[in-house]
Amino acid sequence: MPILLWISRHEPNKAQISFIENKIGKVEIIKLNSPYKEEIEEQIFSIKPNCIVGILPRSWLPYLLYGIPKATIWLKPKFKSVHPGEIREEPCTDFNADEDVILNPAEKRYDEYITRGDRVLHLRHSGYERVIQARDRQLLFINWR
Repeated sequence: MPILLWISRHEPNKAQISFIENKIGKVEIIKLNSPYKEEIEEQIFSIKPNCIVGILPRSWLPYLLYGIPKATIWLKPKFKSVHPGEIREEPCTDFNADEDVILNPAEKRYDEYITRGDRVLHLRHSGYERVIQARDRQLLFINWR
C-alpha cells in the first residue's frame, strides 16, 4: 500500500484523502506535525513515502525536494474561499467538516472550528498542485488532476 506523509498542523479531511486515493489508490497515512525543517527531512528519508502533502513555508521546498526520488509525488493543497472577501466572526452554518477548514488569520492556524469568537476565514478544499523542482531548482506548481 502506498504511504502518504501528511505534513501539517491540521488533520486531513475526507475530501483531501478521497482526492488522493482516487489518483493512486488506498494509502497508509503517516502524520507529521513539526516546525523543524531538519526533522521533516529526516522523516522523509526514513519513511520513504510515495506521496507527500505539505503545508509548509515555500522557502523550505527546494531544500526538502532535493534528493527525494523522482517518483515521489509532492502535493500542496489548494483551497478556495467559501465567502470571498469576507471575514466572519464565527463559522457559517454551511460548514462541511468533510471538505472545509477554518483559518484564523490572526494566529495563522487551521482549525476545524474556532469557538472563541475569533475572526475566521471559511475555506473549502479545491484539489492539489503538484510541486516539481526544475533542474535549476526553480519550483513549478502544476494542477494535479
